[in-house]
Amino acid sequence: MISANLPRVMIAGCRSGSGKTSAACGIMRAFGSRGLRVQGFKCGPDYIDPMYHDRACGAGRASRNLDMFMCSEAAVGYLFGSNAAGADISVIEGVMGLYDGLSGGGECSSNAVARATGTPAILVFDPTGMGLSAAAVLYGFTAFRENAVKGVIFNNTPEKMYGFYRDLIQRELGVRAFGHLPRMPEAGFPDRHLGLVTPAEVDGIQARLDILGRQCERTLDMDGILELARGSPVFSYDDAISNDIKRIGDVRVAIARDAAFCFYYADNLALLERLGARLIPFSPLADERLPDDVHGLILPGGYPEEHAARLSKNAAMLGNVRAALTNGLPCVAECGGFMYLTNSLTDRDGIAHGMAGFIGADCAVTGGLKRFGYVTLTANRDNMLCAKGGSINAHEFHYSECGGADSAGYGRGFTASKRDGRSWDCVYASPSLYAGYPHLHLWGNIDFARNFVMCCNRYKEGGRC
Repeated sequence: MISANLPRVMIAGCRSGSGKTSAACGIMRAFGSRGLRVQGFKCGPDYIDPMYHDRACGAGRASRNLDMFMCSEAAVGYLFGSNAAGADISVIEGVMGLYDGLSGGGECSSNAVARATGTPAILVFDPTGMGLSAAAVLYGFTAFRENAVKGVIFNNTPEKMYGFYRDLIQRELGVRAFGHLPRMPEAGFPDRHLGLVTPAEVDGIQARLDILGRQCERTLDMDGILELARGSPVFSYDDAISNDIKRIGDVRVAIARDAAFCFYYADNLALLERLGARLIPFSPLADERLPDDVHGLILPGGYPEEHAARLSKNAAMLGNVRAALTNGLPCVAECGGFMYLTNSLTDRDGIAHGMAGFIGADCAVTGGLKRFGYVTLTANRDNMLCAKGGSINAHEFHYSECGGADSAGYGRGFTASKRDGRSWDCVYASPSLYAGYPHLHLWGNIDFARNFVMCCNRYKEGGRC
């Protein structure tokens, strides 16, 4: 067991779209500008917000996800404690509203993470169009259930109104105000169907983050936030979870990293590296073939539908990937990566684009969200990642559908189930492939990561999984 003083604060919200990401990034940027080493975290299964955290924190400290459904509470504690070590302050961004989580019970919510990690929370609240009602809303959030809320930041609030709201909640609720942020269109982050546009696609992203950081220094009580974070209780976590993570080989794993494929959990990559995988980045958009002498392949989620024409025109890469997988190269392909391996991808304009053609299915972007939320995956047969009956918690979020003949003969490798009793078969799984919509957090079942690296080892040695 390890115990440490880890200054930390959570920036939570009353709902999605409350301004959590802007506030969190501004606070990270402001503390970084003071010379503090800042570590970012994100509650829940989010890929894009951590990309903004990375830009805001700088210094090569990748933001980490804290997900109490996909990982156990012990794993979340370890991932927080081990990643927060060495930072002067950790800033955790919440997900959705403070109490929103699994189903309607508040499990796996921002509040659950805050309480499990002993992290004081500050609510980001937009009081636009409210007077006294603002106190009523905040009373609901602070009194509804046991929580870690220690104060409020008023978002989209002009200076002339801030004093009113500050005095109101102090008088009516005894809740501390940590300042306000005005509307800042010049520092906004654009969004699209899967959430925010990635920061690599935002013009002047560093300038926008600088604006946010300077604004936080002007109108937030940054000294008070730092004092709150430093007053966090000693954090204790069990590091036994990492005791059996041993290096089991030395393999080179190609990993797609470009505008089309960019959804990663930083802790997944770190786990694979600890097990002996050297991750070799490449671009399915720009490169003509996989990196030389690789023993495995990772195709993550992202936005292949936004780049389908360019992906399709890169026939050399498509053919190289198809040939490598036909030859038994171990591969994990999640969501967008799975779509890349199918026969075709039809974009939102109804234009079909040829893909790798390794999986006998066709995908098409639809007009609405097809699946969203947490699932538990249970293997229907032995496969690369686990034996029959093996399971891992996962997350789905996609606007496309895939269907077609199971020409490879190994579809329906897992059953996905939800707590409300719904279930369905999914995932193309073979001795050398995991390809499907569900995203995995490998710390939810470390054996899945270990088995992938072992499969890459066997491939390197000239065998098959």
